Amino acid sequence: MAQDDTSEQRLGEARATLRRMSQLTGWVAHEVNNTLGGIHTSFALLQRLIPVDHPHHRYVGAIEREIARASGLTQRLQQSYDFNEDHAGAMPLGWAIGAAVVALKSLAIARGVTISSRTPDAAESDPEVSEVGQAAVRHVLQHAIENSAASAEIRIDGRTESGMISVAVEWITPELPAEKQPRSGPPGFALALSQQLVRALGGELSVAPPDGPGGMIRILLPSLTVAE
Repeated sequence: MAQDDTSEQRLGEARATLRRMSQLTGWVAHEVNNTLGGIHTSFALLQRLIPVDHPHHRYVGAIEREIARASGLTQRLQQSYDFNEDHAGAMPLGWAIGAAVVALKSLAIARGVTISSRTPDAAESDPEVSEVGQAAVRHVLQHAIENSAASAEIRIDGRTESGMISVAVEWITPELPAEKQPRSGPPGFALALSQQLVRALGGELSVAPPDGPGGMIRILLPSLTVAE
């Protein structure tokens, strides 16, 4: 009973972490977008006063691009850490991986990486993944995207192994000079969050060397009910 109580406590803490992150990123996105809106409106008025033959007119486009980049960043931040408890619930592994790919599509496009996935097919059982497990998968994928260079390939392989849910995320990064290595997001934050979620579910997260340059992370989670 004590062990069950501890497990429930960990799950409660994991859900609370997801909820706080979602609320924080939503607030940050809202405040930044309000500020960007004011900047964009003011700049649009000033832009009319800058003739096209002005020696510094090229900065007009540069400012517009930076405003758009900042707006896109807040959108990706919100998508990455979104957690809606009203719509949370278990779903089949294949759906969970597909949902993670969709949620992080704009981040993948921004970084110029491609994602391919393998999920249980009709001949296999497709176990269900809790909302906390879904978030763990999403944040491991986020970590891979943030640490991949442009033109990198990310592969996700979801399956069942001895009654456990196994999700492996591997990214292959082209050989690049040190000065062109990718800039990651907040150092290890998405991975640390995923580790906390996996631990709360009584699972395991391991990091293994890939076949080539890049990285590989594998998650093992206890299976919920298996869809018939």
